Amino acid sequence: MSRFVHVTRGGDETGGDEPTPERRSSVRDHVVQRLQEPKGGGDLAFPQ
Repeated sequence: MSRFVHVTRGGDETGGDEPTPERRSSVRDHVVQRLQEPKGGGDLAFPQ
């Protein structure tokens, strides 16, 4: 739950002038991939 909150907060709070949708997409993809691979592959999914 904390992860989801962090993503929304970072996308809404951080990035007023910058492209928020792009940054949000990247973060969301990251979280989604991490959630899809709950095999402890956080380190492997990070370098991507």
